[in-house]
Amino acid sequence: MSQLTSFSDIDGVPFHYARPPVAPYGSRGKPHVFRCDARLLPALTDAVRELSEVCPLGKPQLITSAGTFVNKPGQHGKGLAVDIDAIFWPEREFVTKEFPMDPTFYLSIECIFRRYFGLGLNYLYNSAHHDHYHLDLGRPVDFVTSSRSYTLFLQGVLTHIHGHEVVIDGQWGPQTEQATEQTLKDLGSTGKITTPATWKRFLLESAKIGFGTSSSPGNSAAHQIEVLSSVVEHLGIDGDDWQMLRGSLDALLDTPEVTRLLEDDSTEETVRLGICKKIVDFEARRNNKGKIIVYKLPSGDGGGTYEIAGINEKYHPEMAAKLKRMIETQKNPDRAEALAVIYIATYTDAAARWSVNYGVESYLRDSMWNRGPGGAAKILQLALGFKKSDVDGLVGPQTLGALATAEAKPVAFLAELRAARERYEREYVKRDETSKFWKGLVNRWDKALAFSRSLA
Repeated sequence: MSQLTSFSDIDGVPFHYARPPVAPYGSRGKPHVFRCDARLLPALTDAVRELSEVCPLGKPQLITSAGTFVNKPGQHGKGLAVDIDAIFWPEREFVTKEFPMDPTFYLSIECIFRRYFGLGLNYLYNSAHHDHYHLDLGRPVDFVTSSRSYTLFLQGVLTHIHGHEVVIDGQWGPQTEQATEQTLKDLGSTGKITTPATWKRFLLESAKIGFGTSSSPGNSAAHQIEVLSSVVEHLGIDGDDWQMLRGSLDALLDTPEVTRLLEDDSTEETVRLGICKKIVDFEARRNNKGKIIVYKLPSGDGGGTYEIAGINEKYHPEMAAKLKRMIETQKNPDRAEALAVIYIATYTDAAARWSVNYGVESYLRDSMWNRGPGGAAKILQLALGFKKSDVDGLVGPQTLGALATAEAKPVAFLAELRAARERYEREYVKRDETSKFWKGLVNRWDKALAFSRSLA
């Protein structure tokens, strides 16, 4: 091993240590002097600089690390590895353990780091890496189909950034290969994912898409209209011919159909977060300025002492505590509300895999948030008319097949879901009009139904 060098910041971004007993994990930690092989510093510096350029949040204020050189076998023992716990910007705190809350943002950051570190182990790899990225220089920056860690990461990117529903199992097979080839084609790449240059470009373009600084290139009508308008503006013609062509294009752009197309915001992610923002609106208690607050729960309300936007400290202790800290200590209720939306979206994403209709998905998400995935599955099965012996809370081929038929008439099926939700409460939870919370439940079901109908 070459001589170790020391650092406490990278390109002006402080590196802190945030592990007990020095400081709690997930906090901003304490200043620390890290040691590493001199070869690690250029890679880490380039990665942090590129992250600052590509991420719309800009240059981080602070990064916390679980360590670099450690006197043990492996790349840490050579001083060629770094573990990243969290990254802090003025507008956002990113903690790696929160991968399930926003996998797209998590993987976008990792894309940048992987452009400079040949090996990465992440949340998808195993439980030991839930709380940090492991990055090392133990191998060149490329992609190897036989590597489980590489394939897990790629499958995560294909799923959460590029929208391909591949199985995230770490096994390179036809499904992953086809999704990869299609994504490279969409990105305008003619190379193979195993070619280092193609891999690095894939990582950069994926990060940009994940961060929202670039849209997936493709053949959308809106994109083609924008291209056409640009071409017209730069044509080498003038006079009456140009005026006629420009006038025809302007008339096209002014039509209601094209206006709706260019202003369309009904992407999958927009709808997903819009539904969950509505759930937060249903759940949240707010102050007179409209900001979400920590709500002290009355006795008999199902346990727990407080909740924020329906996130109960008994059932979601880590997230409830984080939101409480954001509101009461950091005085940032807007960030807390945004994080609550993401958390609820991640918790209820199974509903989107069951349903193809946004209205039905919305009602199932709301049911799932209130009664958990198993409860929502039983509500769905009751709405589909399953016999009570078949209401097992497991959504398999039989349930999905019946749902596909029912969704042909989504408004009618939403009424069945509303009735099933009440039936579930009476028969499985054993609540009825004698409960002091019954009126609130009924009001909630009806509000969720009205909103879901607007999407159906």
